[in-house]
Amino acid sequence: MILVERVTRYTIICKLKNFKAKDTANAVIKVLKAHKARVHTITMDNGKEFYQHIRIAFAAPTILGRKG
Repeated sequence: MILVERVTRYTIICKLKNFKAKDTANAVIKVLKAHKARVHTITMDNGKEFYQHIRIAFAAPTILGRKG
């Protein structure tokens, strides 16, 4: 899996065991928590491995206008 931050183009590469939505969501959350100082916005494609994208949408609760 390759994640690219939209503004800075910071790139993270992570190997997935499979392409199941639940496992992909857990991997994305783990990777983003480890890189939260550098990654602020990502966009996912419509692949079936991203069906649980709602679990991944998190933001600072004090900032209005962001999902979280």
